[in-house]
Amino acid sequence: GVDSEALNAITKPTKVKGVKTSKRTKDSITLKWTKQTGATRYVIYKYNDETKAFEKLGDSAKNSFTVSGLKANTQYRFKVKAACNTENGEEVFGALSSVYKDYTAPKTPKLKNAVSKKPYTIKASYEKVSGATGYQVMWSTTSTFTSNKKSVKVKTTTATVTTARSGGSYYVRVRAYVKRGSKYYYSTWSNSKHVYTK
Repeated sequence: GVDSEALNAITKPTKVKGVKTSKRTKDSITLKWTKQTGATRYVIYKYNDETKAFEKLGDSAKNSFTVSGLKANTQYRFKVKAACNTENGEEVFGALSSVYKDYTAPKTPKLKNAVSKKPYTIKASYEKVSGATGYQVMWSTTSTFTSNKKSVKVKTTTATVTTARSGGSYYVRVRAYVKRGSKYYYSTWSNSKHVYTK
């Protein structure tokens, strides 16, 4: 018989895989996933604890998306699916990814004081962060904390550290952390204070 007219068809995008967190803060999580061949956009969903369902959060033309307006030190659940266009402009959607879970970072503690009352020592005190497992205190001879730096993890809101020099110039800062299993979730670093050791 006579050949029919050509029919153009497009397959659905594959299921999005490799969802992970590329950055987190106390109020945001930046998601990233494996780029899907032929995908023109991605749709991101977040689980709503009140409605007990995943609801559309937004769209992205790239294989990344920043979710903002979140609560500190809280777990959230996400799903992502890819979309592509047919020749007549209709959209075809792939399957939703598996559920991805992650936490926002804890709040940043405020460094209240850093003093030296004894040779080679600095005592730092800072605000308590709700839900924090502990705190990491860092000291350095540079204000940018890029060299000659050391740190220690403690469970209390004060820490006394031993420096390498007496009569030296040091900068101190702190951040909170939450430990879940073997993974650490850190806040951003606090303000810093300058102190001279005895």
